[in-house]
Amino acid sequence: MTPAGVSSGSAYLSLPTGRPVLVRLGFWEGGDGSVGHGSYEYRYAVRSDAVDRLTVLVPGESWRRYVFPGDRVAGTQEDLTGVLGSVVTAT
Repeated sequence: MTPAGVSSGSAYLSLPTGRPVLVRLGFWEGGDGSVGHGSYEYRYAVRSDAVDRLTVLVPGESWRRYVFPGDRVAGTQEDLTGVLGSVVTAT
């Protein structure tokens, strides 16, 4: 993640300038219709000046999304220690 945008492999998303946005970074698990599949993620509120500054407005919050039969969804803020980690550093 840079002031210009977010990239992962060949995927790239530019960040809007001067306004806060919610960035969610994580991964999906399952997806085969089994009970309890879903995603793990960290959510950040960030603001970019698109040149040299990316400000994290809220510390990362860990979230777990569960998908159940019938596409019913439940989301909860959970401690994901040991599953997903987050490190924010200044460069």
